[in-house]
Amino acid sequence: MPNYELESGYPYMINVTEGVDAYIAGGLPDDPVFELITTTTTNLNFLMVPLSMSDLAMAGDLGDDIGVCDVVNDWNNVDQAWISAVYVPGSGWMPNYAIDIALPLMVNVTEDTTWPAPESAVKNVNKTIKIEKRR
Repeated sequence: MPNYELESGYPYMINVTEGVDAYIAGGLPDDPVFELITTTTTNLNFLMVPLSMSDLAMAGDLGDDIGVCDVVNDWNNVDQAWISAVYVPGSGWMPNYAIDIALPLMVNVTEDTTWPAPESAVKNVNKTIKIEKRR
């Protein structure tokens, strides 16, 4: 397996063989900015909702905030499967479910974009969070 450097502030999906508690303590890095891209084979991109954007509580809120997003996928760690919210024109996001900050999400975009817009990036300092198993 190749070894690679982790980038501070970015989401990672980690396979574990038994349950563990994961903590992040102390000063946190600046909120990440994601370059969401389309390619000839896929338009899927991994991201996380930055800690400073906890007002984005629903999958549809995130998709609307990105603007060029038509699918938000969330990993259900209990069922070990993706759940998806899909934007349906005229009807909105279906199903529109709750999402959490700082956990990996996968979105489909219809064109290249930067999210969140660089001018909205906010620095976080001296916060402590605990990421817990859910669902």
